Amino acid sequence: MNSNNTENSPWLTLEFLPDKPEEETFGYAFKKNWWGKWQLNSCTKDKLISAIEDNPKIKLAFTPDTPKLVPPETIEFLHFNYNRRAISGIKEQLKVAYLSIVVWGAASVMTLIYAKSFNPVTTLFFFVFGVIPLAMGKYNIHLKRSISFPEQVEEVLFERWINRRIPRLLTIFVTILITITILQYSIGMKDSILNAGLVKDATREGEYWRMGTCAFLHVHWFHIYFNAFALFYLGKKLTALCDSSMLSIVFLISALIGSVFSLLLLPDITSVGASGGILGIVGFLCVFGFQRKKLLPEVFLNNIVLSILLISFLGLMAYKFIDNAAHLGGLLSGFILGYLLLNKRDKRIPYISNSIVVGAGYVCWITIYLIAAFSMYMIAK
Repeated sequence: MNSNNTENSPWLTLEFLPDKPEEETFGYAFKKNWWGKWQLNSCTKDKLISAIEDNPKIKLAFTPDTPKLVPPETIEFLHFNYNRRAISGIKEQLKVAYLSIVVWGAASVMTLIYAKSFNPVTTLFFFVFGVIPLAMGKYNIHLKRSISFPEQVEEVLFERWINRRIPRLLTIFVTILITITILQYSIGMKDSILNAGLVKDATREGEYWRMGTCAFLHVHWFHIYFNAFALFYLGKKLTALCDSSMLSIVFLISALIGSVFSLLLLPDITSVGASGGILGIVGFLCVFGFQRKKLLPEVFLNNIVLSILLISFLGLMAYKFIDNAAHLGGLLSGFILGYLLLNKRDKRIPYISNSIVVGAGYVCWITIYLIAAFSMYMIAK
């Protein structure tokens, strides 16, 4: 572990985990569905070991020595079995990655043979669905086998703490983005983008509102799928480590600055997508991680840096239809906002924003929802 200071690392206190039964015994807990209650089963130690290895639905376990219901991989005698099950699951996922490499690789080669050029879409899919998942799967297997038991315990508890609740404002926001994409399909992608996307000539002629609305539109299902997933995944981390006010400020400002960069650096290309705001979140989390790296699990900062490298790689591979200017503007905005809004002397986690930042955050949330409503109006106009 990086730190034994549970005051500044609240995931180590275990207070966020459910209570275990009062009787001193072994057992496990699982849910039949995500909204249901935990179902507890008491058993012997040997049956617990067997259950953990055989049933992937078991997410929590308890022993006479655990103060709460805890993730099975944090119990030392269950750790090996759980890791073996996890590695087996990763290997099954790698089969899909290998298949994707074959399918999209063949599609890219066929395009090269018959069209005498690489198809940027099939090439992008080759990396996104094949090469990158394969590399990440191999990396995760390496981590499972190499990092120490205490390090894995902290990593697991940290992720459980991050996911302890679903941020409502973020969930509403992601739902709105998906709804807008559905509206785009009903109206027609081309028309909707012309109506509310960052059409550079129209923006320079005075329709500056497009610099905001463009962040709420997407080109196709693949685009919104990755952006919605990334926004929810990263936004949940930022909300847990800081608060929802900081999330709205970072996203809105980064999305707008990303539009400015796109307008200046790619003056002839129409742009849409929430990527500028998402990259702002990545930049902000990077600053947060560097300022508090002694308190956070090492894997947190590693994953953020890896995200930046992967996005940069994909941007270079698919530069013809990815707005790298907006990505750059959003990322730089996130870095700057991290240094401006975070007091590096305040090591508390979660970080407590002052009243001015909280107020600004609420204003930004209202602005985000108003822009979303205006975007839908302009799309349907």
